[in-house]
Amino acid sequence: MFTGIIKHIGFVVSNIQEQDGKVLTVKILNVKQAIDIGDSVSIEGCCLTVTKVDGDCLSFYVSKETLKQTTLALLVKGQRVNIELAMLASTPLGGHLVSGHIDEVARITTVEFNQNTYKIYVELSPQGKKSVVKKGSIAINGVSLTIMNINGKIIELNIIPHTWNNTTLCTVNDSTNNLVNVEFDQMVKIINKKIDEHFANR
Repeated sequence: MFTGIIKHIGFVVSNIQEQDGKVLTVKILNVKQAIDIGDSVSIEGCCLTVTKVDGDCLSFYVSKETLKQTTLALLVKGQRVNIELAMLASTPLGGHLVSGHIDEVARITTVEFNQNTYKIYVELSPQGKKSVVKKGSIAINGVSLTIMNINGKIIELNIIPHTWNNTTLCTVNDSTNNLVNVEFDQMVKIINKKIDEHFANR
């Protein structure tokens, strides 16, 4: 599990095709905590297992299914990535509980800067629209954010300068780099599932 509070930024060293998946290697900066093979690490919001540690470089095998469901296949050498290490029992829950299991890839439609706050507008799928509530939580590329407004399939997210400057959100835009990994809040998904099951059994 993760919290959606990004404390480390890394850079893609390589993203090499291997059989049905890819081997993703990233360089993690300024990490003091020991990281071992088998540990879970969130990369751009995706929970991956460390398969190799070489100094400050971590390697992961990314399966065909994960590549299909996330933006990890699009990562290129030198690209910045959000990194979060798995939470401990003593980790402050400053964001919200994030599993690292991506629900969908969504598109940024608009990026704005207004009154010292960045705003991004994200277009969700029709199914994804059912999994958001105003003032509820959502994880975008692994970053815990609050949904400020909902207009149809478009959600509005306000981002403070600290979060903008210290995550990869500062690289998103509404033209070339406009795809993001989305994980919806666990509680909303559970409630929606229970509602669907209730009506299905009537």
